[in-house]
Amino acid sequence: MSATHWHLLPWMKQEELDTVNDVFKACTLADSPDEPGAPHRRHLSTMAISSDYQAGPL
Repeated sequence: MSATHWHLLPWMKQEELDTVNDVFKACTLADSPDEPGAPHRRHLSTMAISSDYQAGPL
């Protein structure tokens, strides 16, 4: 059996990153937050930084 999961590529200003991560993490832990491993496995984040925010997606 596999678990439903999402891959997202949101674009934001760097100063918005903490807020966006906090919202995503709260959503991923809304159901069964005490499940073993949930806080460490349900929300994984990697950041790619563009030197020109106005450039948008390539």
